[in-house]
This record gives sequence, C-alpha cells and structure tokens, in this order.
Amino acid sequence: MPDDFEMDRFEWFIVLQAFYEENLGFEYTGDPEYVHSFKPDRPELEGIDFASTVADLNKAGLLEVTEERYYNESIGDTDTLSVISLSEKGYEVIFEHHSREAQRKYNEEMMEHQREFEERQTTRQNEVNAAIGYLTLGLLVVTCLDLVVSSFDALSQFTAYIPHITAVGITATIGIGYFIYSLGLLDPEG
Repeated sequence: MPDDFEMDRFEWFIVLQAFYEENLGFEYTGDPEYVHSFKPDRPELEGIDFASTVADLNKAGLLEVTEERYYNESIGDTDTLSVISLSEKGYEVIFEHHSREAQRKYNEEMMEHQREFEERQTTRQNEVNAAIGYLTLGLLVVTCLDLVVSSFDALSQFTAYIPHITAVGITATIGIGYFIYSLGLLDPEG
C-alpha cells in the first residue's frame, strides 16, 4: 500500500474519502450518468471520473452494493433498492489512513518539542559558558593586578621597570580576554 502522502493524491482514495466524509450512499444501477449525478460538489473531485472510480472501488471491495428495503408508497408495500456505500474494507482503509496521519502529526509535534528542548539546552549551556568566561576573565584581571601590586613591593628599588611590567600585565590581560571573547565564551547566545 502506498504511503499516506501518496494516498492523498490517488483518485481512488479521494473518492473513497468523499464517501466517508459525506456519509455517501445512493441507489446504484451501474449507469455512469446516474452515478455521476450523486458526485458531491467538492473541489478535490474536479477532473476525476467519479462513475468509473466508483465502479473500480466496488470491484476492489472498498465499496459494496447492498439491497436495502424501504416502504414504497406507490405500491403500498416494501420494496428493495440497490445501494452503494463504503464496505467494511473501505472503512478499514480510511481508518488506517487516519491513524497513520494522526501518528505522523504526533511524531512531527514530538520532533518539534525535541528541537525546542535542545535549543533551550544549548542556550543554557551557552549562558553557563559565558559566565565561566567572565569569571576566567575576572580571575585574570585580579591575577594581573596582583602581579602589578606585588611587583611594586618587590621591585621598589627598580622603579624604572614598573611601567614595563604593568604594560606587559595589561597587554596579557587584554590578549587573553580577546582570545576568550573570540572563542565565543563571553556571548550567551553562543
């Protein structure tokens, strides 16, 4: 049996679906003109040879002709009428298609929920990474400031080198900070 996406395009399935949705059942004589007069006014049935498709569905067992008894006023008694409608097999095909369609929609919804969950997880992870990046940068600045302050104490006799050590510390801080930024660790959007 073709998959559900293809079934929606088959003329036989479109006619079978119309029988189901319209709860269609009518006198069946086999005359194509008479059958055509019962064709529902539905856009998807445009261009479909309704009478031929009904005959094919009847041969395939998806539609069935049954003898219905009714009261005929003109003769004052009950009479029989051949009526074509969905067979049990036709209902099974329709229900199977509907259940597959429902399962497909459910799967699509679950996939969408999974994508949204993964996006939220990625965003949270990026926010954590950004926080770690800022903490690292903060520790780097504190370490460099400590180096500068301790160099003032240790090199008090070599005061000429203090600006050079300060410049190296600031340059290292900026360089490492730029490196952390270029890795995207400071951007919570990732």
